[in-house]
Amino acid sequence: VLNFGIPRYFPVAEKLLLEHYVLPYDPDLVVVAFTPNDVAETKLGVDAVTPDPEHGYLRTKEADSLGSLGAFLFRNSLSFRAIWIYFVRNLFWKGPHENPYSLTQKERDEVWEEILSVYDDISELTKNTQKALLLMYIPSRTAFSSRAEQDIDHLRSWADKNGVPFLNTRKALQEVDDSGASLYWRKDQHCNEAGYRAVGEALATKLIEANLIPTLPADYLEKGRQKSTGALIEQ
Repeated sequence: VLNFGIPRYFPVAEKLLLEHYVLPYDPDLVVVAFTPNDVAETKLGVDAVTPDPEHGYLRTKEADSLGSLGAFLFRNSLSFRAIWIYFVRNLFWKGPHENPYSLTQKERDEVWEEILSVYDDISELTKNTQKALLLMYIPSRTAFSSRAEQDIDHLRSWADKNGVPFLNTRKALQEVDDSGASLYWRKDQHCNEAGYRAVGEALATKLIEANLIPTLPADYLEKGRQKSTGALIEQ
């Protein structure tokens, strides 16, 4: 398994990564994950970001002005990121149409047209190289909002139209959450270790059901789930 997940990457960047770096490895299967912040990142676009020369991450051009110490704090300190994002929103994003995290429904619809167009390109790349493709939705902490439902509908409709297996991991996360384990960082919208373990287990199950990977031992996932959940409840 080759993990090409890179922080801040969104569909356009993922397509370029797939085309120029992933496909040369000749994979049998490509898994593309969508997270809700992909909408805002797509609205910002590639012209608003720049690659981190040391880590390969994408960061905004405003963050690029922080220098090496500021960039380190931006990557590793949630408090610093929160303060910096607040500063950027108030200094640079004056109007509601300039803030990619506060879009009107019309603006979201336009962004989704762009996202699905990029997925069309990704699907074409995998078909032309005879690679299997799976699309996966990973929810943020606000997994049951109306916008989350819209995102899921867009993804499922596109997958059905293009004959691509689709995995909505929300149910799997909800089941683990009901067991008492915390799945997200306390002050962040992203999954923590337990959250991503639940996502990984749901993905393995889906891949087996779709005959995209060999069957695992019957108790493999259950043992991993019990070990992870128990450790996190103790914490």
